Amino acid sequence: MHPFPHHYAIHAVVRPDCDVQLSLPGVRVIESAPPKEFDTHAKLQVPPGADIERAKKLLEKAEFNCLIANSLCGERHLTSEVEAG
Repeated sequence: MHPFPHHYAIHAVVRPDCDVQLSLPGVRVIESAPPKEFDTHAKLQVPPGADIERAKKLLEKAEFNCLIANSLCGERHLTSEVEAG
């Protein structure tokens, strides 16, 4: 066995449906996708009377500081909806 850390050069192709094909010579293609629950859309429900603009800014701040998103090299977009109720 080779010593740690192990490094692999993987080719990734993002398809229009947001799935990602991961491939490596000699290995079968792996399909990767976010969980369906993520829906690439954030919906935040706040209590009646809450400051909706502040809630939107907090969502943007959370996305900007996301450890997982910041560890990836790529363009990202936050689509969000805030509603009181």
